[in-house]
Amino acid sequence: MNHQIKSYRRKHGIPLDLEIGYRNVWAARMPNVLQMIEHGLNLRHIGEHYGVSSVSVSLALKARGYSIRRIRYDLQLNAH
Repeated sequence: MNHQIKSYRRKHGIPLDLEIGYRNVWAARMPNVLQMIEHGLNLRHIGEHYGVSSVSVSLALKARGYSIRRIRYDLQLNAH
């Protein structure tokens, strides 16, 4: 990791131990995140679990075409 990337991460509060291209990690986490939502966790709790903000979780969901409101609505429909 070069100095520019380290400097950027320090400035924005991003952990230095994350691999380069860490944003792609949400693709691997998404099944777990969806399962957490099914079990009733909100974005704040999911963010705390992964050490990120709830906004980061929301943006990751949005980038993959998910909406927490839509997921919960679909779960309510399936429950009845």
